[in-house]
Amino acid sequence: MNASETPDQFARPVRVCHINLFSYPALLRDATRPPQATGGAELQQALVARAAVRRGVNSSFVTLDVGQGSEIEVDGLRILAAYRREAGWPGARFFHPRLSGLYRALRRADADVYYLSGGDGFLGIVAWIVGRLRRRLVLRIVSDADCDPRRLISSSFKDPWLYRYGLPRADVVLAQTEQQRAMLRKNFGVESEVVADMVAPWPRVTPFEQRDMDVLWVANLRALKRPEMFVELARRLPKWRFHLVGGDPQNGDAYLQRLRGLASEIPNLTLHGSVDQEATLALFDRGRLLVNTSEVEGFPNTFFQAWVRAIPVVSFFDPDRRIGTHGLGVAVPDLDTMAAAIGALLEDEARRRRLGEQALQFMQKHYDPERLIEPYLSVFRRFAPRRPQSAAPASVTHPIRERA
Repeated sequence: MNASETPDQFARPVRVCHINLFSYPALLRDATRPPQATGGAELQQALVARAAVRRGVNSSFVTLDVGQGSEIEVDGLRILAAYRREAGWPGARFFHPRLSGLYRALRRADADVYYLSGGDGFLGIVAWIVGRLRRRLVLRIVSDADCDPRRLISSSFKDPWLYRYGLPRADVVLAQTEQQRAMLRKNFGVESEVVADMVAPWPRVTPFEQRDMDVLWVANLRALKRPEMFVELARRLPKWRFHLVGGDPQNGDAYLQRLRGLASEIPNLTLHGSVDQEATLALFDRGRLLVNTSEVEGFPNTFFQAWVRAIPVVSFFDPDRRIGTHGLGVAVPDLDTMAAAIGALLEDEARRRRLGEQALQFMQKHYDPERLIEPYLSVFRRFAPRRPQSAAPASVTHPIRERA
């Protein structure tokens, strides 16, 4: 709400629908199902939705139908099922049940603003539906790849086209970093606002001497995450215990099985596979270093989860130069330098603890959990339906702009 606006200018509080098809495991733990890995975008969207509900925002969430029912409510959050992933005939399922099911779910949500994370072709589909519903769309950028037309993540030939269709149709674009904002402006001519990511509930910090996992790697298993490099690091540094955590929630265990073949003769490397969020955070509690080998990132959730536990990060990627500027770990240019940095930090207990304490202080200063939701709520409230001055109090007008 702007300073010049007053609550009585709005017909009612804003209604928000969050859209992430793969967020169901992050929204609630289903004891009847095996543990499922959750990606950073899925976790972030779940954190925003839960925080919004706690602040009294009427919120819904659209996910895949994984057998939970067409609509359930959990802790004040409506969860709507769009479609079953395996349903429909190959070649025709794009239109039914996927497009038709998503349209029905978004219409049933009846929100004023629809909030989507991620930068593949799904954006174009959602933008088209939200335009048909004459409502508003807020897009959250989750990776630098979303900002570079040469690196857009796509699973089919139509994804880049759909993304380019959807991006300018978002009413607000939220970037994670200043670098992403500059890239969006340069590469797509799109303006954005930088908003900090949410952070999972802060843990009790495990004493350093009780931690038994020397080096952690935590991510979904995808080629751009380059987990093979972590396997190679474990081979080069046999003195230390390496733990690789992650699966592929969308494509099964094929990648993990390939890594198991590579790791079969590396006794100091443990592959944990796909674990749920609670178990992942428990592994972080035992960690001494976090390593990131990704080719491209946004602002990884794993960095926050490490830093709130006073764990330094060793990474090829340094978002907005936070690691180097604030002393939150070590940013490195290549694998040889990374191996040397890991070995040096594990040998130098005092330095590693100092970097970890600096990381925790950085989080305490810049990532107050109670304040992180405010910028999101401010954006959502821009689109609350206004009360026409000349109309009866019950009338509602949605602030719709003409769409290209």
